[in-house]
Amino acid sequence: MVRRIQESINDIRKELSALVEIKRDNRKAQNVKRTRLLKKYNLEKKEDLDQVIEELKQKVSAKTQLLSRYRKRQNQYYQRSCLGQIVRNFITVSGRHVPM
Repeated sequence: MVRRIQESINDIRKELSALVEIKRDNRKAQNVKRTRLLKKYNLEKKEDLDQVIEELKQKVSAKTQLLSRYRKRQNQYYQRSCLGQIVRNFITVSGRHVPM
């Protein structure tokens, strides 16, 4: 899951970078890549380009927050499972029988 989200973030950042280069009118952006992105986002005016760049920035931010929440939840799950194992071990060592 983490790898998939990270790959998605990287793809969006790559497109964002290319669109910013197009906005700067930098000719380093290859024509094939340039035409593919312009066609993908249906860009005809500079205002449209600014809007798409802003949307991609927001997508990167949202996916980064999603990744952060996922990692936090994963860590919490791991800690709870470790705690449960410690409690079970303590109960068996102490000889008490506590229903769970």
